[in-house]
Amino acid sequence: MKGTRVKGWRKINNKYYYFNSQYVLQRNKIVGTKASGYYYVDSTGIRITAPAVKKAVAFVTAHSKNSQTPRQRLRYCFDALCKYPYRTYDSSIPKANRLPSYAEYMFTNHGGNCYCYASAMAYIAKVLGFESRVAAGGVTAYAGRQLSPHGWCEIKIGSVWKMCDCSMQNAHKNENLYLIERGRYPFRLRCDRIFNLTAKNGKIVWK
Repeated sequence: MKGTRVKGWRKINNKYYYFNSQYVLQRNKIVGTKASGYYYVDSTGIRITAPAVKKAVAFVTAHSKNSQTPRQRLRYCFDALCKYPYRTYDSSIPKANRLPSYAEYMFTNHGGNCYCYASAMAYIAKVLGFESRVAAGGVTAYAGRQLSPHGWCEIKIGSVWKMCDCSMQNAHKNENLYLIERGRYPFRLRCDRIFNLTAKNGKIVWK
């Protein structure tokens, strides 16, 4: 801002940026206040207002506290999302450009299929500052049965990608399917496709 120290929201070249109380530009996190509203700013510091992102921010603020660490908030949100009931939606393996609609369906209707859980969890992790992606393949919890189409979220913790399988967690409450490595997953699993979620320059991209 031409050498002037600023705090709060500032519009620069038609993009909104947020500076904290120490005048530092905030990146890759949820920012704002209860009065002005909470928003996600990406790795370049630009506010993103895509519908699925806004709904993810609203979910996070409703189910966790600002005083918690990102890891703590992630766990609270995972537990909250797993309480949503499984509902039949579009059971076909999604294309990348459909994933936002799956997340929006889950956040709006408080229920959905495995791809809805996975997409919503990926957005939750993203607005909390984590790298996230959706995996699609097959799964079965029963010996001798064929694998059924399945989708789940993966989140990068340190250098390791770990699974957050909300829909299977909902169905198998005695298992721990939160931040579990694929090699430790208790059911037969096959991964066919990975959809990476990136947030940069004010845009969300799935590919």
